[in-house]
This record gives sequence, C-alpha cells and structure tokens, in this order.
Amino acid sequence: MYKLIIQLLISLCFLITLASKASTACEQTPTPPPTLASPTLEIGFPTRQSLIQFFYVDQLNNEPNVEVYLSHRVDGHVQTTHLETIEPEGQSAEIRSVFTMAAGEDGERKLFIVVAWPIHLSATGTDGAYYKIYVYRKSIVEGTEGNEILFARAHNIENTLGSGFDGIREGAAVSFPYKDYLTIRAALAR
Repeated sequence: MYKLIIQLLISLCFLITLASKASTACEQTPTPPPTLASPTLEIGFPTRQSLIQFFYVDQLNNEPNVEVYLSHRVDGHVQTTHLETIEPEGQSAEIRSVFTMAAGEDGERKLFIVVAWPIHLSATGTDGAYYKIYVYRKSIVEGTEGNEILFARAHNIENTLGSGFDGIREGAAVSFPYKDYLTIRAALAR
C-alpha cells in the first residue's frame, strides 16, 4: 500500500511539473501522460523504502529525455525530488543499472545510475552503446519546518569511473569496463 501511495504521489508531482512547464505558444497540444523508462524501484537511498522512477518525456523534434525522480520519507512526510534530466544522444538513454554502494572518501552510501545510449551506424561498422555513470550523494539540512534531504552529483567518483563506448567501433571491438555493480565496486576499491 505504501509503495502504491508513493507511486501515485510521484506521478502527481511529475504531472504538476509538466503542467508548470507548459509551452507559451498560441496553440498547445495536450501533454501525453508520462511513460515509465524503467520499472519503479524500491531502494535504500536516502532512506529505507525510497522509490526511484524514470520517465520518458517527449521533446519537440527530438528523442525523449529521461527524467529521474526519487521519493522518500523525511520527518514523517514524503519528499519527491527531481534528480536529473538525461538528454538523448542520438537516441534516448536506457537505464541499465541502479544500485547503492558505500563509496568515496566519506564512506557514505551513494546512488549509482548506469545509463547507456545505443549507437548503430552500419555505414561505419559501429554497433554498441555509450555508457555514463551518474552518482549522487545526500546531505541533510535542518530547516524551519524540519529536516530536508538534498542531493548532489558526486563528480569525483564519476570522473574516476569515466564514460565510454562498449561494442564494435569502426569494425574493432571496444570495451567499457564499468557497466554494473561488481565492476564499479572493484574499480572503486583500488
């Protein structure tokens, strides 16, 4: 029941966000409902029973963006945060992996999102995907109405892992090593 209520709240917040960003053009077409880019996932970040959702959002004359939302409880109420807009790179991004792991100098748990953009260029003998890893850390801020959890990208960890192509590029095999929990954990343990 809790998960269903959270999903409804996320969807409602997302629709309100879309409505507030409506075009100012004279002719407006109704905004279609958001499409999930990945199943809703229950994760233990930043708190137990947090939910993360990925939505495709159509763009004018372009592939859709992927919008990332995280909902969690703080001081007895549900807080939904827009984490990221992942723009298309030729094609829409695909969410390949989502997990949490203690990482970085502070040893705190971070949220990892592994994203890939498929690339198929038969004229150049290129077929594979370009990978990028998004990493988020949390901080708790005391406010006048209770605590608030804020999120920021952990660029130091992202830079350590880098990004890259995996597949066949111009006829030659190329491998990007960090595509899942185990390879990323091993890389950060060094």
